[in-house]
Amino acid sequence: MKINYILMSVMFFACTDSPPISEQSVSIMQQLETDFDNGKLSNDEFYTYLTYSVYAQELLPKKYNGKLGQHDASPIILNVKRAFPTLSLDTQNHLKQWIKPLPPKPSKPRANP
Repeated sequence: MKINYILMSVMFFACTDSPPISEQSVSIMQQLETDFDNGKLSNDEFYTYLTYSVYAQELLPKKYNGKLGQHDASPIILNVKRAFPTLSLDTQNHLKQWIKPLPPKPSKPRANP
């Protein structure tokens, strides 16, 4: 009798609806990368919005109202620094309040024959 009760209980709980799984939130970085890859954002907009996501989230368009991933800030800053020379001068000047560009790479000394 106990076995029947246990089996019926297991079957009952297996057939009931499980609670809905909440939709996983997408980070701001993922949203921006998707829009950039799909051509919805220019190069300057992409790196500006990445900078805003770390330093000034209130400046982001409402569309990008997600959360920044736990370990996203350092890679974002490094990516913006690497892309800095490819940005327009206006964008570079705007972002300098938050991002210090990487110094130029030193040139290799030439060997004398």
